[in-house]
Amino acid sequence: MGKITIKHYLNKNIKCLDKISNEVEHPIYIQITANRKTTQIRSLTDYLMSEKDFASYELYTIAKFDSNIEEITKEFLNEVKFEELQEEKSTVLEILDYCLNKKNIEFGKLKPLIIFYSKLIQFEFGKHIYTMNLFPALIENDKTAAIAMYLKSEMNPLNFIDIFKKTTKFDIMKILTPEQKMNIIGFDSLLTIGTINGYKLINWYNGTIKEDFIKKTGAKHNDFFNYIDKIAINLENNLFLSVNNKL
Repeated sequence: MGKITIKHYLNKNIKCLDKISNEVEHPIYIQITANRKTTQIRSLTDYLMSEKDFASYELYTIAKFDSNIEEITKEFLNEVKFEELQEEKSTVLEILDYCLNKKNIEFGKLKPLIIFYSKLIQFEFGKHIYTMNLFPALIENDKTAAIAMYLKSEMNPLNFIDIFKKTTKFDIMKILTPEQKMNIIGFDSLLTIGTINGYKLINWYNGTIKEDFIKKTGAKHNDFFNYIDKIAINLENNLFLSVNNKL
């Protein structure tokens, strides 16, 4: 892969009026250039900025790499937003490296992949584990079916099982298959160890998480990791099927 260029820009074709500042704002987009091809995608931060604030962001970006103007840029009103935009650029670069170099994905299919790989691991894996492992068991059991429809899929399934047991004296673990148990316990172990908190899906697929996990556990819980990795593979396979069917 040749040179990759990633930059944020204001889409001035879309205008929004900030009712508080009375300033015209525009959504921030990302322009991606690789292999002499270019595509655009709206920033996943969904931020809107005025031209003045965006100019401040560009100065902030320069200041990160130029200590000579550090004094000028010591305080930025939107520094949190600016940091998130910088992090987004790093994430997109990791995704491009993974998709173009390791998975040989066509450039024209990148947009949905960037959205997918930018999502947080704990939410996406948690939702999948809940949907595929806990919800079916709950809905099929007379003692838990009534509550199943009211549960949020973002929760940690093991926490729910523990709370449910304490309040009702019913152990949901008894109605789960061995594989369902391992998926739920494995997910909890990754959360407890702190391996996946705050990480994006790309960090799982490009191997960053496994390195972090082994450092923190000494590979003592590799069975848990391998069970969860099956879920990751399933999610990615479904993603590629969806992308290929649409394009």
